[in-house]
Amino acid sequence: MKNVVVAMMRRMFVKSCIFFLVLGVRAQKKKKKQCSDQDSILSNFSTHMRLCDLEHKKYIQNKTMMMMMMMMMMMMLTMMIQMVYSYKPVIMMHGVGSDHGEMNTIEKILLERDNTTLVTSLPLYEGQPASWDASLPKQVEGVINAVKSIVAENSEAYKDGYHFVCKSQGALTCRVVLEAFDEHDVKNFVSLAGPQSGVYGSAYFESIKYLPKWLVGTTLEEIYLVAYSSLGQLISVANIWRDPNHLNDFLTKNIFLPKYTEHATLQMKTNFLKLENAIFCVGSGPAYDGGIEPWQTGVWGSVVDGVMLNMTQRDFYINDTFGLKTLDESGRLKLQVVPGVSHNDWTGNEDVIRKYVLPYCT
Repeated sequence: MKNVVVAMMRRMFVKSCIFFLVLGVRAQKKKKKQCSDQDSILSNFSTHMRLCDLEHKKYIQNKTMMMMMMMMMMMMLTMMIQMVYSYKPVIMMHGVGSDHGEMNTIEKILLERDNTTLVTSLPLYEGQPASWDASLPKQVEGVINAVKSIVAENSEAYKDGYHFVCKSQGALTCRVVLEAFDEHDVKNFVSLAGPQSGVYGSAYFESIKYLPKWLVGTTLEEIYLVAYSSLGQLISVANIWRDPNHLNDFLTKNIFLPKYTEHATLQMKTNFLKLENAIFCVGSGPAYDGGIEPWQTGVWGSVVDGVMLNMTQRDFYINDTFGLKTLDESGRLKLQVVPGVSHNDWTGNEDVIRKYVLPYCT
């Protein structure tokens, strides 16, 4: 759309330039003809020269005015192009075990397109243990405060809103920020392989063995007992643990994920629906994509009663608890499932980023 508008403006500018040039040529021809006519009529050479000199001065004045008008039009065109090509600021959040540098490739691509774009990768809850020994309620609060500070420091640049591009645990954190932050002005939210419906699985369980032994020094079947305890809920990974074999415990003892999904309030829904677009991306293939399991959680799928349900089959979608169904029915929800794309491709593969992320950072 932007390219079309710019092309139209360029055509208008070229046509205007041609118009003024034609006027200039006609004025010059008219001046020559007048001088020629006067030469045949006037016998007084000095009078003839004075008249021609006056006509020449008028021509110079007209030409100067036309040049000034063309310069003004060029300035206006430049301003219009800058307005069309003015991309909104982008705020990004990394995943668990990582830091703000995880988003460097996305930042590079955004700046290659337009080096005036404001891009901020939040340097919060970085590495280990900081990315997981802070509960997600705490991390949500931290992100909200960081965004408030960023916007306040440059209110003019953020006055027309901004976009969120967030990965993995950071994508879930940012989704909850959208519900919890009454004053947010996020236009597009891009979730990259975010565990929006929680995590569960043997491969994922093996991948978090770096966590404290008191949490993961048990079995896949028994970890829920620790994860859903008051101590376990102080760990971010426990906040997203959704054991399909113990859903009642998940719904009643997990202090984070059900609160903003199944049990969302009207205010949370109102805040979430401020979005212009919500884009949820994930790669399909093995159950464990290299960061989350099952991969379907990236697009709201999860196991219920032993069956993998998609987004539209989930109770929170059917009941529209936080506005997901409303977004979908209004054409503002997009699910991008890309076969073979791994967890890290979303922040490391330039082709993937250009195709599935860049179009929503407008």
